[in-house]
Amino acid sequence: MNSIKFTHITNWDFYIKTTFKVFLKGLLKPQFFIPFLIILAIIIYVSINSLGYSFRFISPVSIFILYLVVMYPWNIYRNAKANFESSASLKEKLEYEFSEEYLIIKGESFESKSQWKNYPKIFKIGNALLIYNTRLTAYFIDLNQMDSVERIYLTDMLKHITISNRIENNLK
Repeated sequence: MNSIKFTHITNWDFYIKTTFKVFLKGLLKPQFFIPFLIILAIIIYVSINSLGYSFRFISPVSIFILYLVVMYPWNIYRNAKANFESSASLKEKLEYEFSEEYLIIKGESFESKSQWKNYPKIFKIGNALLIYNTRLTAYFIDLNQMDSVERIYLTDMLKHITISNRIENNLK
């Protein structure tokens, strides 16, 4: 049986950068971006018409833009920090064993062995590999912690696994 073992420790910088990359990638999907543009256009239209073309200092548009540029990223950061702080498994040294049939994850406080069909999607974003165990939660793996041969072997193995198990992915 072909398998690869890899030990990984998630650090805070990697976790927060990857969280923002996932957010931005999701935000630019048409099912989110088009409604966002429509809502923004409606707010601008209503604001311009209700103000008689004279913008006041605080308008609905400026509040929306402030929220989008400052508060929304701050909320993502705050939630990511709370998740990182509260999840012992994120801070543990994890050993991953990838095989054709299973993903085995061993931590200091837990051990998990699951068939690949239980993972809905696997995505690579930058140097991060995200293996989703639910639609919204994922194991974050920093590929920079692997040597180049392991990284290539793992990527090839995961390509085969995602095809044979029909797992959503973006592996190239």
